[in-house]
This record gives sequence, C-alpha cells and structure tokens, in this order.
Amino acid sequence: MKYFFVHSLGRWITLILLLALPVLAAENQELERAKAHFRAGRIEEAINLLETLISTSTLSTADRVEAWEFLAFCNVAKQNEARVQTSFAEILKLDAAYEPRDSYLSHPAVMRSWLTARKQVLGNYWQMTEAGIKTVAVLDFDNNSISDADKAANLGKGLADILITDLSALTKLKVVERERIQFILEEIQRSEATVQGQPLVNPDFAVRVGKLLGAQSVLIGSFMKLEKKLRIDVRLVKTETSEIIKTDFVEGSPDEVLNLAKKLALKVSENLDVAVNKVEEENLERLRHKEIPLEAAMAYSEALNMLDQARYQEAQAMLNKVLKLAPSFKMAKDKLSLLQTFQKS
Repeated sequence: MKYFFVHSLGRWITLILLLALPVLAAENQELERAKAHFRAGRIEEAINLLETLISTSTLSTADRVEAWEFLAFCNVAKQNEARVQTSFAEILKLDAAYEPRDSYLSHPAVMRSWLTARKQVLGNYWQMTEAGIKTVAVLDFDNNSISDADKAANLGKGLADILITDLSALTKLKVVERERIQFILEEIQRSEATVQGQPLVNPDFAVRVGKLLGAQSVLIGSFMKLEKKLRIDVRLVKTETSEIIKTDFVEGSPDEVLNLAKKLALKVSENLDVAVNKVEEENLERLRHKEIPLEAAMAYSEALNMLDQARYQEAQAMLNKVLKLAPSFKMAKDKLSLLQTFQKS
C-alpha cells in the first residue's frame, strides 16, 4: 500500500511538472521577446510584455529579477527615474546582493536609481569593500589654467574619468566609479547648500566624501594649461586620518592626455603600494593605443558634464563630435554605445 501511494504521488508530481513545462517555456520566450524589443529600441512593446509577465506569470526568482531589471532599463530610456527606482526596489526585495550589470551601471540614471533604491530597501548605498582590498576614489580635478581657462572649464571631469579607467585595469585595486562619486556629491549638495561650489581639492571635504564612498584613499588634484604644456598635480589623502600620503605631478604636451594619465596611474599605484604586473601594464598600453588631441579631451569632458546634468541627447551629439576628432578613442565609443542602448526607436 505504501509503495502504491509513493508511486502514485511520484506520477502525479511528474504529470504536474510536465504540464507546467510548456507554461514556463512560453514565459521564457516572452521574456526573451521583451529583451529583444528593448535592444531594438521598441520600448513601449517591451514595457507591455514585461509588465504582463511580472503581474500574471509564475516566473522563477532569477527570471523575475531579470524582468524587473529590463523594465528598469526601459524606463531609463523613457527618462522616468521614479519607475526605474521602483523596479530596482522590487529587485532588491528579491535579491539583496543585486547589482545592475556592469555594461549599464555607468549610465548616470541607472547608478542614481539603483543607489536610491538600495538606501530605501536596505538602508545603505552599498556594501563595504572586502577586507584587504585597497579602494581609491578619484575626484574631478580643479581647473587652475592660465591660458584657455574657459575652454578647459570641464576638463577636470575628463581627466578624472580617464585616470579612473586606467586605475581600474589594476586587479589589486578597487576604484570607485565616477558615477557613484557624482551621486554622493549630489546627495551632499542637496542636503547642504554650503558645499555647493566648494573646490574638490579641499582635503577635508575629500575625506568626508571618501568615507561616504567606503574608500581608504581619495585622489584630489588640479590641472594647469600653460600655452603648449599641460600639468596635472595630485594629492593622495588617507581617509581615516586625513593625512596626505603623497603629492605628485605629471606634465607634457596638451595633446598627450592619455599618456599623461597612464604615467599618473602608475605613480598612484606605486604610492598606494599596489604592484602592477606585466599583463596590466600591457592593458594600460592598449588603452593608450592612440593619443587624442586636447580638443577631443575637452569635448569628451563637456559630454560628461552633460551626462551629469541628464542632458543625454546633447551628450550623444557631443560624443559624436569627439569621435570625429579622435576616431579611436575607446572611452568615447563606449559612452556613446551606452547612450544608444537606452535610445528609443
């Protein structure tokens, strides 16, 4: 009798699973269709499918997370950040360890909405770095130029972004993303009007930002354009003690921005006692494959400023200008590709 009961139960479970398989397969197909709509820029079609799946289906947890994630991305394309935050909040309720995929995280709206949702659901902006991993935050450089000061107004953003990219090639160092830093700066400015316009080379302010970012060190600095020379000065500040660990500088032709950034990255890694192996040095060299003219670096910096202000269409136009001036500039290509990913057809 017992054997008969167990055998019958097993048959019923098998039958239920067999009946459920077509439903699950159909739901997976619908999810793939929604993702295809998003990638083709058919945002409304993607949203309709995703909302239907989320509200009526029996998606697995992993598929439900992915459905909410692509719904968030669709609303980034529609510039509806309230709904982006709602989607990320729903994901974090399902998976507290969730982070948006790296290829999309550098979009300011994705970073901003995810961090806001984390604070709302989990009570913090991010998990602290694992013990033993050195973390550094690079703040935008201040402009101390004498010649072409107005033209180079936003160059500090581009220089910091290029340096962040170079330092990120080092496996023994965690570098805080520029978009994450920008989010924290905006949060501070919203809560305290007194810090607006405060120079980022102020060590006390840098330490405060570093602590909020969970970074052990903060790199602050400035640049100066002097006729046919560009000089970049930096200070490495220890977050815990406010101690200035090291000051350094690089200088050279204004049309050697990428090479100057590489030299600076190697100096910073040495000052942080982070060894650079041969493969990493080759990767840095690959990033510097071709130099870019200063005009392209300034245009790229202006595009970053537009991104900070959520002026995405203008940023896209500016990045196209950058690539006309420097067709091989990979960072500009990547930023443009990211913006095009979230573009409606």
